[in-house]
Amino acid sequence: MAVSGCLIAEFIPIFLVAPVAGVLIDQWREKRRIMLLMDFARAILVGLLILGTGIFFLLGKGLSPFVQLGFIYVDILLISVCTQFFIQASNVIYYDILEPADRARGAGLMQTITSVATIAGPPLATLLFFAIGSQWVLLLNALSFLCSFAFILAMRIPQHLSEAEERKQQRSFLSQLLEGIRFLLGNTLLRTILITAMLFYLWSSSFTTLGIFFLNDNLHTPLAFYGWLGTSLGIGLAVGAFLASLLAHKLGEARVYGGSTLLMGALMIVLARLSNFLPALVVIFLLGLLSAAINVALLPLVLHITPRAFIGRVASVLGSTVTITRILFVALMGWLDGSVLRNFHPRLSGVQFGPHDTIFSVAGILVAAGGFYAIAKLRGVSIVSSQQAEQTAAERSEAGS
Repeated sequence: MAVSGCLIAEFIPIFLVAPVAGVLIDQWREKRRIMLLMDFARAILVGLLILGTGIFFLLGKGLSPFVQLGFIYVDILLISVCTQFFIQASNVIYYDILEPADRARGAGLMQTITSVATIAGPPLATLLFFAIGSQWVLLLNALSFLCSFAFILAMRIPQHLSEAEERKQQRSFLSQLLEGIRFLLGNTLLRTILITAMLFYLWSSSFTTLGIFFLNDNLHTPLAFYGWLGTSLGIGLAVGAFLASLLAHKLGEARVYGGSTLLMGALMIVLARLSNFLPALVVIFLLGLLSAAINVALLPLVLHITPRAFIGRVASVLGSTVTITRILFVALMGWLDGSVLRNFHPRLSGVQFGPHDTIFSVAGILVAAGGFYAIAKLRGVSIVSSQQAEQTAAERSEAGS
């Protein structure tokens, strides 16, 4: 229960603070300065955790566990708030420093780094925790934010918003937020990405909620092997991000996004019918690979469709909506599996069905439908560099004359 409180404190700002951050980031001119402030603030907040745990240790039983946990939860919540501002500012910086043709490769590199960190982070954290103690681990965490601060400080980023344009944007917070929501929902391409992204997370929600039960009941494998599923998924994410960074622009980000979503739905249906551990391990690796490809194509598509003045609001509302959807999916699948479908074991044409594989199958069908929808709606969307656009415009002008 104590650890779940940490997770809640981390996730609350994603759907409560992110839209606020999106509006303010679109309004403020100095995106780089915001990133620097957020890194510095996060280093200080992690430092407060070091100080707090030291005080708790010295006072021993003098402080109630509720007071200690409350301090930790508030600190984690504030760190997550800073993270939301950092992410929204970094999206605009990403738009500014990369040509459209390079954004898929950049997204692939970011996804690769994230995947490697996801694989290496937990065992490394555990090793350090028991080797040097929690306070030294927290100190390393604080220093990591200071390293990020130093790298961002070394960057030179062009300014795209003049003071006149900045004054023009000084409207009420609510009007700007509603303007961003209307733009997101009113744009056919962005609406397609939103719907498809919501359906895409049916995969992660189903695997997170039911994976351990599916392993035991459907794959007939001891629970001790559950970690291998996560490892296979992580390796697939890393490999998929690397491959997608090389191929997304050549194949087309829209094709990669829609095609990967369609294939993911099909593989979920295949996974639902498996009863052996090793084939499931391979399928989960492929699902990780496709997940990475979808993530690599997603950000360049959003940035290509969205004007720079709306990036913060569109990205934050998109992220908040998807996060809320994921939480609802997790709750829904837990309720369906543990209550409505608890005794669901029909046999159709000699094929036995159970609650876990049924949910996986239905989710796969919906994800595949989202893939078809994305392929149809995003057809013809092409991301080109500014040089290519200028060359095409010049060629058209010459042909017209």
